[in-house]
Parts: sequence; structure tokens; C-alpha cells
Amino acid sequence: MHRVEIPDAEQVSPVLHDLDPGGNRATLTLADGRTVVLNEDQGSIVMGSDGVTYTDGTIVVGLSADVGERLNVIQTPRGGQYRIVLPDGTKVWLNAASSLRYPGQFVGKERRVELDGEGYFEVVKNAKQKFKVVCRGQEVEVLGTQFNINAYTDEPHVKTTLVEGRVRVASLESKEIAQLFPGQQSVLTKNVFEIDQVDVSTSIGWKDNDFIFKGQDLRTTMRQLARWYDVEVRYAPNAPLHLKIGGLVSRNNRLSSVLKAMASTNSVQFDFDGKTILVKPVNN
Repeated sequence: MHRVEIPDAEQVSPVLHDLDPGGNRATLTLADGRTVVLNEDQGSIVMGSDGVTYTDGTIVVGLSADVGERLNVIQTPRGGQYRIVLPDGTKVWLNAASSLRYPGQFVGKERRVELDGEGYFEVVKNAKQKFKVVCRGQEVEVLGTQFNINAYTDEPHVKTTLVEGRVRVASLESKEIAQLFPGQQSVLTKNVFEIDQVDVSTSIGWKDNDFIFKGQDLRTTMRQLARWYDVEVRYAPNAPLHLKIGGLVSRNNRLSSVLKAMASTNSVQFDFDGKTILVKPVNN
């Protein structure tokens, strides 16, 4: 098992085929069926009782009075990210290729949302209304806390990483329950939880626009790049899949800079035709 450290990608010169990094891109579909393409220059929306605004107060769209409890959906594409402030003040950052379903207002004994992909949550505390996130066979229950959920369907596990507070995770199928404390991560595999002590920065770096790699495998790294730069990835038959990747790379870098920084470790090579990355061994 070989681990490589990625050097500073900003020192790498551009090449012929390249792609800009992802940005603030999302669509909002309201419960009444209206769909709005959100402003790329803003990056965040706020759900109010009467409508949706950007954080600078600009009105996005008004809400219909009769759909307050029905679900709205905010969705990011590959190469997109966005932030939403929910009706209770809870903040949610959505990573690329993700979606969040939520009501126009929270009523009853719980605040329930549904996540696909990856999201970082800063939940406003309310002892009378537990906050629940349902995603890929798992339910996360909190009162008020900060945590990250990675539940992409192309990842082998569902990972919940707790930054602050306390959360309860439950498998919807096996009913297994686990409780997390700060610095812990639950890994759900085939309805069974494994709890690990982790460096939370590796799970939440994307929220601050960084890729933080600390010994993760090459395939996981390439899936992250594929979502952020909206590209496909293929592997040569003898690609060095055993590689463990380390380093910090800004997500503001263009794709060529990241690939050339990784290739400069002399452990892996890439061909990129503008649409697909081919991962190859050195000297292939």
C-alpha cells in the first residue's frame, strides 16, 4: 500500500484540455411545481414564511399559502454547490450532485428533511422539535448540532461525521442504532454501523472549498473530482488503485492543476480529453 502526498496545485501550469472548477449552481423546485434556477453569484437562499430570498434580501420567489407543509427540493448538479437556510434557521450546505427535500414550514413534533448525496448541517436547537435527516436507508436524529452526511449512491458506505453536539443514527432496515460524539464517524454498510474516531476536517473540507485527503484510496479521490468538475473517469487495466492519497487542494483550482499535481508524485498518470479522465500507471 503506497501513500502519496499531493503538492501545491497552484504551482502547476495549465494544459490544452482543461475545466474550470464547480461553482454555486442549483435549482429550487417548489411544492406547487414551480422551478427556479438559482443565481450563481449568490450561493445561498433563505426560506421565509412568505417566500424565498437570497441572503442579501433579494426576492427569489413567493410561496403559495397552501403548500407550507409540502416538500420543496433544492438540487445541485455535478459541478455545483449551494447553501440553504431552512424555515427554522438551520443551515445546510449541499455538495455537488446532491438534493435536499424539506417543507415550507416545520410543524408537529419533528423537523424532517430528506438528503441525497452530501450535505453539511448546522442545526438550530429546539428541544420540542427533533431534527431528522433521512438518507439512503439511514435516519439521523438531533436536537441541535453540526454534522456531515455523505450518502452518495456511488459510494460503498453512508458516512455520518459529527463535528459538534450529539446525534443518533439508525438503520431504517435493521433498526440498529448508534450514538455519535464529536470527532466520531459512523459508517453504514449493509445495515450495520461501524463507529470510528476520525479527523473531521477530511469530511467537511469541501464546505470550505477544499479537498482534504488523508490516506484515502484513489477511487474515492477520483469520484470526488468527477462530481466537482463534472467529468467521467476510466481506469487502465493496471491503474494503481492501491494508492492512498494525501494532501490539501483548493477546489478553486482548475482540473488540470489538480491532475498535474497528483501526477507530479510519479505514482500515477492521467490522460484527459476534455470529457473523460483516464487513470494510468506511470510509464504506461
